[in-house]
Amino acid sequence: MRRIREDYERIAKQLRTIPAPDLEALLQATETISPALQEAARLNRELQVSFAGVANGSAIQALEQQLKTLVRSRPAELYRLPYREDLAQLHRMFDEIVKQPAWAGLQPKVEEFVATAAALGKPWISTGDAVGSLKGFSGLALLGDALASASPFSDSIAQSIRVFLGDWRTMPGVSDRIAFEPPARLDFYEKLGFERSLADFPSPSFEASLDVTGITLGEIPRVPKYERPIPSHPVEEGLAGISPWNAKAYCVISRFEPRLRQFIDRLMTGAYGPGWTKRQTGDFHKSWSAKKEADRVAGSPDYPLICYANFTDYLDIIVRKDNWDRIFKLVFCRKESVTESLKRLYPIRLATMHSRPVVQDDILFLYSEVRRLLRAIDEFERMNAPNT
Repeated sequence: MRRIREDYERIAKQLRTIPAPDLEALLQATETISPALQEAARLNRELQVSFAGVANGSAIQALEQQLKTLVRSRPAELYRLPYREDLAQLHRMFDEIVKQPAWAGLQPKVEEFVATAAALGKPWISTGDAVGSLKGFSGLALLGDALASASPFSDSIAQSIRVFLGDWRTMPGVSDRIAFEPPARLDFYEKLGFERSLADFPSPSFEASLDVTGITLGEIPRVPKYERPIPSHPVEEGLAGISPWNAKAYCVISRFEPRLRQFIDRLMTGAYGPGWTKRQTGDFHKSWSAKKEADRVAGSPDYPLICYANFTDYLDIIVRKDNWDRIFKLVFCRKESVTESLKRLYPIRLATMHSRPVVQDDILFLYSEVRRLLRAIDEFERMNAPNT
């Protein structure tokens, strides 16, 4: 056992000192990370029947995941600015993509996209996989174009978005491991069909790409009446120590969720009256009321009852047959599309609100689906605003 522990510690030390380019090469070249790891795996097989052997096997798997996470940190020195031939290839790539059925209802501005890529001003072409970078940027541009549609939940737009974010209509449950461990979450995304190249850029280039493709969110107005239990005070300092993206994710979620609560409460009250939470929520009313009573006893301010809903409760309210047919079908068009949209937010919502690391892939899901949901909500409210 001492030898196994020594091997484990030696491997961990080696992984922390391998330069980033070598890490990338190792990951691409083989699933077996190093000769030392091979040896540790052999020793683990010899002890497979013992508890210690199982524990050691878990440690080896953990090291593999750590290596993948290190490689996915995308050090800037592995990227460069685009050459002229890169831009020519990007144009050809766009031309091929937009011929696919998923883009039949859209008219992507290919020339504009290529000009935007040329002017990005930050290194974004991978020195080891230029084609992957071009594929990623073209995907972001087309995704941003789809999200800007006036009908973000139509069948054609939903199909276009699935090309890049994956098909979540039959999403399995989100385990704690998926919610709290980035490597497990990334694997989960990939199994659902997520195109990883969309987020495979250095952080400054990724952020700039989201801006120029229209995926980045503007500031979401606060709705203090519906902010319970999400605190409204700044949390950037504490979250910055978890990952560079946690504060951004928290800011979006803490503004979006109260906005969604307000929207649901307003429409349901208009359709069913102020007592809708008793008649249209099934068993939720009891659990929400218990939380509200606990708040009252603790001396907390009075909030609308929907503020005590779990995030997953919103979808159940929206797609409940009578609520859907009477109200929400007019907003979100297709039940499966809004279901998919809210489900894509579950993993990052859990990770963010439990202070677990958020990565670029998560941010892409968050920005895309919040933008899509808010666009549908804002458009519905604009079309149904009372005449003044």
